[in-house]
Amino acid sequence: MIRKLSSDSTLVADFMVELVDKFCHSPKWSGRQAYAFVCQLAIEDDCISLEQFSEYLLPPLLQLVSDPVPNVRVLLAKTIRQSLLEKEYFLHSANSHQEALEQTLVALQMDLDKDVKYFASVHPGNTRINDDAMSTASSTY
Repeated sequence: MIRKLSSDSTLVADFMVELVDKFCHSPKWSGRQAYAFVCQLAIEDDCISLEQFSEYLLPPLLQLVSDPVPNVRVLLAKTIRQSLLEKEYFLHSANSHQEALEQTLVALQMDLDKDVKYFASVHPGNTRINDDAMSTASSTY
């Protein structure tokens, strides 16, 4: 849907505002979780420019750090670790969004929920299990 609107910046902006209003600010946790998932897909599938994402979708996404439902915060942590931090755009210290992402991750790493802490702390493919498996495999050959 976003790709079809991408030729008209006004429609894209209106669509993203509507997405934030209907999902990110939803009274239902499933709506807020869906918002985080849509953000993850928008980044992974390059549906919108990173500049548009940062302007319209990122600030409300990062506000989910204080969501009362752990499943929403878990998906936020996954979205940051597995999608946003995979993009060079968000890794440069000159980028004003890097500090906000780092602060959000630190808050998620100190979360009371163990699953939120885990997904905020561990980068996919860099888990202890994977490291142990790789060291075992390499030592046997």
